[in-house]
Amino acid sequence: MASSIVVSYKFTFVIVCNSIVGKVSCNIATLYF
Repeated sequence: MASSIVVSYKFTFVIVCNSIVGKVSCNIATLYF
């Protein structure tokens, strides 16, 4: 169950990264992840 939450979280994270607005915050977030 916990693994499915992680997968869905990463999937959402990728979508946010692919958005133009989210690219900046994605680059900042990759420093912590």
